[in-house]
Amino acid sequence: MEYRIELKKKAIKDLKAIPFEDRTRTIEKIEQLSDNLKGDVKKLTNF
Repeated sequence: MEYRIELKKKAIKDLKAIPFEDRTRTIEKIEQLSDNLKGDVKKLTNF
């Protein structure tokens, strides 16, 4: 199943504030989520 990932303006702003290498790695992980939620995903509790 393919998912669409949407980032809020605040998330984009926060991504721009972190170092380039970390930002690139983070974006890659976010993009992996669109492919059937691949990756290290945990259900949030008490949120």
